Amino acid sequence: MLRLTRHQPFRRGVPPAGRMGALAAFAAAGLFGAPAPAQPPEGGTSEASGSAGDGTPGQSATAEISDEDREAARQAYRRGKRLLDRNRFEEALEEFGQSYALYPHWATSNSMGVCHDHLGRPNDALRLYEQALREGGDEIPERQREELEQRVAALRIQLGIREVTTGTIRVATSPGGALVQLDGADAGVSPIDLEVQPGSHRIDVTLDGYAPNGMDITVAVGQTALAQLALVAAVVAPTSGRLVCASDPDGARVVVDGAELGRTPLTLPEIAAGEHLVRVELDEERVTEETINVPADGTARVTVSFGGRVHQGWFWGVASAAVALGAGAAGTGVYGKSLYDEFHDSSTSRARQEEIQPLGQDMMLTTDILASAAGACAAVAVLLAIWTDWGGEGRVDVGYEGPAAPQVEPVLPAPGEDTLPDFPEEATEVSSR
Repeated sequence: MLRLTRHQPFRRGVPPAGRMGALAAFAAAGLFGAPAPAQPPEGGTSEASGSAGDGTPGQSATAEISDEDREAARQAYRRGKRLLDRNRFEEALEEFGQSYALYPHWATSNSMGVCHDHLGRPNDALRLYEQALREGGDEIPERQREELEQRVAALRIQLGIREVTTGTIRVATSPGGALVQLDGADAGVSPIDLEVQPGSHRIDVTLDGYAPNGMDITVAVGQTALAQLALVAAVVAPTSGRLVCASDPDGARVVVDGAELGRTPLTLPEIAAGEHLVRVELDEERVTEETINVPADGTARVTVSFGGRVHQGWFWGVASAAVALGAGAAGTGVYGKSLYDEFHDSSTSRARQEEIQPLGQDMMLTTDILASAAGACAAVAVLLAIWTDWGGEGRVDVGYEGPAAPQVEPVLPAPGEDTLPDFPEEATEVSSR
């Protein structure tokens, strides 16, 4: 038997005579000394299904082979062996084909494979070498089996044929573009086909803005299993709100949690939801602090009223004037009243009456003027008391505007089997929603 490996390829027209002689001797002993096989290698008819000319092996019947057929097969094999030794591969292939049609045997399949190998037909050679391994089974001596397996491996590499020992997981997501993890390791972006070892595996998918999803899936050798995962948009709870600050008068400094953020009127479109200490300062004397709770996705409004815009000096000045005028009016009034009483006293002389009469009249007029002025100042003081800024904390009004109530979508019933998408027939559907 010939040893054909990647390191020792055939060179066309130069047969390895030693190996061929050993093969012929082995075949002569094993091929025609053994009983006929009970089953044909690949068929069930008594006639050869291929012609001897192209070296295609025939298919024998399950009945016993007669001695005449065995002898004819032996002679054809020997002729083929002599032709193979002379590098006459086409003629040898024809003789081996006739021998195989009469008596199928792994050694004949192997010899036909050698002819095809020499003729530069790797596909036919590989087919016949693999057929020889199947036909011979445990009957093939260890050395010959190793040589056959090595040559088969070399030809499979040459032809780019790979033995299938894995399965495939076809990952599809809706929407696509999700990061795919296979058994905890990043594997790519969906849609993607993953070649895996047979068995159970874990598929996880993630996509920004969507809730993660995953599933367990089992794959057999040569199987394409479909992992169809639907991604649901994630509901992100709001974490911020709005703060609106106003004051009367405007222009007060707004300090939130120790940081000055501006002056009233002030709107902060985004501030962390929760409690905050808001300080509103109109000046050093007029300061207000309030702890507020900004609602998530809502608005907190802080309005501070510090009172009037009139300085206190105006009130105190006008009020003092009213008091002074009132006191003056009281004094002149008392003095004028005493002159009035004296004027009307019967004991008062005519000369004295003429003396005090103009003075009394002046006192009464002065009293009226001072009393009127005091009343006017008192009225102004009352008005100023309303508009005067008396300092200290202002009046604080805090209001909240929360977000609109979320709309709860109704739960849809599960789809029926007739609404499932059509998947390729060769893929096994395993879906998770």
